[in-house]
Amino acid sequence: MSGWTLALGAGGLAALGLLVLGPLLAHLARRKPQRKVAFGAMMLVERLARTHRRRRRVQDPWLLLLRALAVALVVLAALQPELRWPGTPEDLGASGVVVVVVDDSLSMGLLQADGDDQTLFQMAQSQAVDLVQDLPQGTRIGAVILGGGATRLTPALTEDRARVATAISELHLSQGHTDLAGALREARQLLGGQGGEIVVFSDEAGPDAVEMARAEIALLADQGAALRPLPVRAEDPANFAVLSAVYGDGLEGGSVRVQVASHGAEDGEVPLTVRLPDGTEIHAFVDVPANGVGETAVTVPRVSDGGVGLVEVHD
Repeated sequence: MSGWTLALGAGGLAALGLLVLGPLLAHLARRKPQRKVAFGAMMLVERLARTHRRRRRVQDPWLLLLRALAVALVVLAALQPELRWPGTPEDLGASGVVVVVVDDSLSMGLLQADGDDQTLFQMAQSQAVDLVQDLPQGTRIGAVILGGGATRLTPALTEDRARVATAISELHLSQGHTDLAGALREARQLLGGQGGEIVVFSDEAGPDAVEMARAEIALLADQGAALRPLPVRAEDPANFAVLSAVYGDGLEGGSVRVQVASHGAEDGEVPLTVRLPDGTEIHAFVDVPANGVGETAVTVPRVSDGGVGLVEVHD
């Protein structure tokens, strides 16, 4: 950001200038005596006048400043000036080319930090769709996801905002890691070596996700592209983790025996989800002691497709 501008109307500035002159004129308008009559105690009076002049030289400039400042503050409050920074999100699309990068990696399944029940991925997905729909008509748009290995949602830049917004809204959370460097590479290639804007919705999770992307960031800067990260942040995790999930026989069909470990200092009743190969979800709870291991068995229907299932704890 190179600076800031203060937006005031010309009429407002004129009114402000005139009103600030008021305290100045009032301060300077002092009526001096027109006639001087000498009398016996003149020496004492002149000495007293000199004392008052010394006091005014110290105090009156500050009084003038306070008067002018008070008037200026009243005028500013009435005018309601607006402070704007160049490069704010309202300026998105000014370049005519925007590539939206959405993080669909596993860590984006955490709940956002403001206490809402929405996950980071859902929030990022919603914000990305709104951004695309609000871009100026004629803006060329691209989209990239970065979970696991970075992938283009759009093979090339397009002016079809509805198609890009639909593609983003149909995304699902993946099980991959945060490949920020790969996503920036795909975005840079979509720009074709030209300038433009890349907007990244990500939690930037991973000890080296940002560090590994530094080379790509430098290449983007060299080709005149602007990178606009819009990070999303999750609640502090409670440090629960699935240790094992074993399928076996059960009373009504099969069962999945799940072990969950706590690496925190508090006991907890942890919600978990068993997702079967056909997409069926079974919800359960497991009690886990502080710094210990809890176990539960989840019954699986007798008729179920074979394949690989998934167990998640809602940390």
